[in-house]
Amino acid sequence: MDKLDFEGVLATLNDLQREATLFEHRQLLQIKAPPGSGKTRIVISRLMFLVLVCKIPASKIVVTTFGKKAANEIKERLIELVPTDQRYLFMDLNVGTFHSLCLKLLMKHGYRIGLHNPTIISESEQKLIFQNAITALPTELYDYYLNHQNIVHVVKWEKNEKKTQDDKNILDFDISMILKYISKLKSQGLTSEKYKQTSGRNLDQGILYFYETYEKDANEMQKVDFDDLLLQGYRLLKNHEETLPHYDHILVDEFQDTSALQLQIVLLWAKRARSGITVVGDPDQCIYAFRDASPSNFKDMRHLCDDSVTVIPLNQNYRSSQKIIDCCQHIIKSNFNDLENESQDGGDPQIAEDLIDEFESALCGQFDTDFGPVYREFTSFDQEAMHISNEIKYLTSLPGNIMKYSEIAVLVRTNRQITTIEKYMITNYIPYRIIGSKGFLSYPEVVLFMNCLKLVVNFKNRDKTLFSNKKTWILEILNEIENNGIGEVSLLNINKYFATKKDIDPIDLLLEVSEHDKIVTNVKGREYIKAFMKTFLMPCSDFATSLDGTEEGLTRFFAFLYRRSGLEKSYNDINTKNEDDKSENDKKKDELKKSKHNRIMTLKEMFLGFMPVKTQKNNYTVEFIFEFIESIDMFPVEENGIDPAADEKKSNASDINDENNRVTICTVHKSKGLEWSTVFVPGCSEKIIPCLISSNEDANSNGEKLTEENVSFEKYKSPNASSNQMIEEEKRVFYVALSRAKHLLYITAIDNEDKSEGERSSNKRPMIRSRFLKKELIDRLNAYSNVFSSVKTVKQLYEIKSTNFKACFDPIKDDFSLKTFLRDYEIYVEEKSWQIYWNGKKVYNLNALDVTKNIGIVTSTMFATGFVSAKQHVEQMAEKYTDNIERSKAKRSLSLSKPVTGNAPPIVSKVLPSPSQNYAPKVKYVKKSRGLSIPTQRTSPKKLNVMLSPKKKPELAPKTDSEILKSPKRKPLKAPDSPTKQVSPSRALKNNQNIPDNCDISNLSIDDKEDNPFVNVAIKTEKKEDLDPTQQKKKGSQKTIDQMFKLQRGKKRKRMETTIETITLSD
Repeated sequence: MDKLDFEGVLATLNDLQREATLFEHRQLLQIKAPPGSGKTRIVISRLMFLVLVCKIPASKIVVTTFGKKAANEIKERLIELVPTDQRYLFMDLNVGTFHSLCLKLLMKHGYRIGLHNPTIISESEQKLIFQNAITALPTELYDYYLNHQNIVHVVKWEKNEKKTQDDKNILDFDISMILKYISKLKSQGLTSEKYKQTSGRNLDQGILYFYETYEKDANEMQKVDFDDLLLQGYRLLKNHEETLPHYDHILVDEFQDTSALQLQIVLLWAKRARSGITVVGDPDQCIYAFRDASPSNFKDMRHLCDDSVTVIPLNQNYRSSQKIIDCCQHIIKSNFNDLENESQDGGDPQIAEDLIDEFESALCGQFDTDFGPVYREFTSFDQEAMHISNEIKYLTSLPGNIMKYSEIAVLVRTNRQITTIEKYMITNYIPYRIIGSKGFLSYPEVVLFMNCLKLVVNFKNRDKTLFSNKKTWILEILNEIENNGIGEVSLLNINKYFATKKDIDPIDLLLEVSEHDKIVTNVKGREYIKAFMKTFLMPCSDFATSLDGTEEGLTRFFAFLYRRSGLEKSYNDINTKNEDDKSENDKKKDELKKSKHNRIMTLKEMFLGFMPVKTQKNNYTVEFIFEFIESIDMFPVEENGIDPAADEKKSNASDINDENNRVTICTVHKSKGLEWSTVFVPGCSEKIIPCLISSNEDANSNGEKLTEENVSFEKYKSPNASSNQMIEEEKRVFYVALSRAKHLLYITAIDNEDKSEGERSSNKRPMIRSRFLKKELIDRLNAYSNVFSSVKTVKQLYEIKSTNFKACFDPIKDDFSLKTFLRDYEIYVEEKSWQIYWNGKKVYNLNALDVTKNIGIVTSTMFATGFVSAKQHVEQMAEKYTDNIERSKAKRSLSLSKPVTGNAPPIVSKVLPSPSQNYAPKVKYVKKSRGLSIPTQRTSPKKLNVMLSPKKKPELAPKTDSEILKSPKRKPLKAPDSPTKQVSPSRALKNNQNIPDNCDISNLSIDDKEDNPFVNVAIKTEKKEDLDPTQQKKKGSQKTIDQMFKLQRGKKRKRMETTIETITLSD
């Protein structure tokens, strides 16, 4: 590549990018690069300018990055742009993290400060050093902690009756907290000697003792930790100028994430040769303060350097729409601090001044739309998570695959928010992945329970293709169950035994294993395997195969499996001692057990709330369980993190694992450097955003899901950080989350403060909207249209995604109507429904929803009952066969939920003849002993809508609101006068007759023998004035409801010797 070719690269840059690229290489330059401004492109073009135009050897240039992957990205991008015959010019480029570059320096010159071939210290070695230091704790320091004179809280009191105050073991030191504080001191450039010299009220004698001991023992071992790499590297460069490198230019990527110590190292690198420096970053995206990143480094650099520093602020955003940009800019430029109170509290009143950048400039997007960011409020995390899954379903329903799952992300502030979101993703069959965090389904106790469930339902399955899976399930269960007498040697022997007999069912082999003392050497282990088969596998398998189809039966099965597997005893057996009498160790064990039990209960919620596709929702049999397991196995939910400094273009979510089309769920910190077409930012409420809890609480090691009960902000990130500093950090985190969105942005909050105590559970804390969402911003967001507000806005979405709108809709115009789709969404928003609407109906099972069609008669099981009501049928037929008949407003249905009341006059509805092709398909029937003809298809036990055959004079059903529908040719039938006559539910009740208060519907019976999924509800109506006391308990009128899956033609028929009139289905 020659200079002329480089001009072609410059032609792709805007004016400010070109100015930054061609800036004089011997001078100092800061490039302020907001989100989406092409930061990585600038880094690459600047390097090409230095090597190809300025002729600086690559070995004389150093490039620092945030992570290893970012370093590799830079090298790969250079290789892509530079011709093969010129690539050698970049081979010696020094690219790496600060830690890797300092390690090379210490390996070469470390002997000058007493480090000869240093190696990285391990966690176990660190723990051993501190344990020895705690054992050798001097008496005066013991008294120091005993009298609570310590400044840094790194010790807990071990409550134990056997221990006295004279026993040093009463103090329980938190080694991780000690290491964290020492790390903070090192990041500030303080050795133990310099820390000792600080004295004053900031000097903690205990920390000083541990720091000195740790530093001394590590030096003797010739070990360094990651903080030492920077601290010792800085000491070496500072005290031994002969070790200063001779670089011609230094380029720092993600400069906002550097610490004060790293800034000092950069200035020392440039000292010897007076090298040019280029730093690229955005102080508004500094979100790693817990790693000592300093947003003030931009300003500090200008103050520390003798030479002038030029700042070039990029002002073009190539990622987001202008409305999203404006929303982000409003957040980052607003002041949410109370400086007056902060000054009184001892905080730094100069913080606002420090955060003001005189080089701020307006940020302009490359496109805009009529729709903007969407803001919604909810009263619970479950409602919020359900809303997210519903919106994803609507977005992915648009024709032409305009919005893939991989183009959607849910960015959370804390890991604790993920579990509830996962629950609704799984329930609604939405594929997802979790970046950098452990997914709910990956927790050991959840995996163990699922393995037990899989083994139970496949217990009698002899399919050889399952043998390998059965082997895995058995081995994992035996390995995870505690105190079963099966150790590593026995597990290894069992595995070998299974391997020698691959053609035999592992469950049969397990019986053989229990008889071989050479395989399982422990008697307790052999007895456990026998009990495992006899008391767990066999009865649980029988229970699963005999499920009666009811939710109650499925609930009992889950509890039975949980108890028989032994997991309930392991996870729900909490120490019954008084909390004050428990030791810290007992409390930790109880907390761990509680978190495991809570996760199993969350799994139970997912299990019972699962919406199947192949089986009907209320058919809770073993087929339901198989489909639930299949849905769980569909979604591998845990993935490695993506380097936050990766190239923005390459890190586009749709380019990552595109073959696995899944929604991304991750924390805001893991989303740094990534972008998606659609972004959801949930939990924008106080105590979450801003999140002022400590960083270790944020990590949520126990995996407990976030609820309205446990949200808290009582612990703070740093004892030295002012509240203003924390708020500013959280504001930047929020800004980064919002700026990940390209086209669509959804902001949701939990706000239940207005709820009365009677409506809100007493143990739930009131939550309010985040302070970052001021009323001014909310009003602006509510004024924006949403993407589904009109055909025009939908067309704009297709346009900005470079997709031909007409080409997507024309081929399916007979099956899909955009206007119907938009009307359904409008109803969904107006009614604030937690279920989506499709073709004018509320959808309860998203899995059964055919999103390719919304035109025509839909009788799918996705709706409330799976039935088309008589009113709906009349309306549909009227539209199809006549334009002159007024649509009936009466809804002919059978309802047991409310008594028939009122004196409204009957409404006459004209029933149009139905063409034969619209009749329900033929189904098989099972004759029951009660004389009822019952369809074999599963149905929902909810309110039933019955359409009568047009070829017979219809029996008219009572309307729910008490009105009686009239046939156009006959009067409504009267209710029977005799209380002893049993009437079919299809018969009409007398207009003014009420169902009496003593109506009994508690008698539910299910025929288990023939696997009858239908519930017969008997309604007894008694008239005491007509019956003597002995007859009152025996007599009554009985109504029996057959709950059917599809509309059938009906006819009356008397069965057996009873007077029950039933609706049966004609052949």
